[in-house]
Amino acid sequence: MTTYEFVLVVVASSAVLAVWLHIRRDGKMPETTRRILLHAGAAFATTALVPMIMRRAGTDHSATAAMTAMFALVLPMFVYNFLTWIWLLSMMRGKLGLGR
Repeated sequence: MTTYEFVLVVVASSAVLAVWLHIRRDGKMPETTRRILLHAGAAFATTALVPMIMRRAGTDHSATAAMTAMFALVLPMFVYNFLTWIWLLSMMRGKLGLGR
């Protein structure tokens, strides 16, 4: 498996986990638009922060550190981003009066 294939699998798995979490929690999401937007901002901040943390942890020189960072930082970051996008899309659907 190449590096690109591995990253693709991690990102796709994150999307599946986010959908599973949303369904598992019975569609529970923040009630207000403000809270959803705060979560979106936090997701954006984690996306910017994770690469800096990985660089500081020295993941370039150690395969063990890279894999640990991948599953401890990158996977949760992607799941949170996808979950936030699900919430944003649900909020927009509700505001536009589409769907149920």
